[in-house]
Amino acid sequence: PTSAHLEVSLYNPEATPPHLPTFDRPGNPVSGASFGSLRIGSDERLPLSPQPILANFDQLLSLTQVIILPTPQHAGGVMPVFLTWRAWGPAPEDTLLSLQLLNEQGEWVAGVDGAVSDALLPQHWRTGDALETARWLPLPGTLTPGSYKLLAVLYHAGDLSRIAARDAKDHPLPNNAYPLGEVQIATQP
Repeated sequence: PTSAHLEVSLYNPEATPPHLPTFDRPGNPVSGASFGSLRIGSDERLPLSPQPILANFDQLLSLTQVIILPTPQHAGGVMPVFLTWRAWGPAPEDTLLSLQLLNEQGEWVAGVDGAVSDALLPQHWRTGDALETARWLPLPGTLTPGSYKLLAVLYHAGDLSRIAARDAKDHPLPNNAYPLGEVQIATQP
């Protein structure tokens, strides 16, 4: 499944240009009337894979798979991170994912934020949907060689509040952050 945005405009094939001008209530030109987003795809359910649940985020999503390419990574490079999620159902549309790289002192040194899924908006998730995340985390050239911790955090963009996270045994995770793994940063080649 995927999401689409529905926008309607007026069209007259005999006019030049054929799309008639459209204005909002205050009189500003707009490209058309927006009717929001919708889900496109089959209602058929694929069988759920037996992937273990690594973490649950407030009955919105379960993290089921983490793929981080073997380390070491290099300062100034880009580190790919791949995650697989299982949706519990629709979620607030402002639900976002933050990948955060922390140094040995627990200080933030790099991160990337964005949608959990580029294919399906949160308000269109259905129970059992498998969602895939592919993110490229830019690593600052100033990182010193050593061990770093990579975390996943879900949050609401509207108020920046973190979504409650629990591990596979249903224990609360510190700072509502799931530890994706250790990352070794080596000197630049």
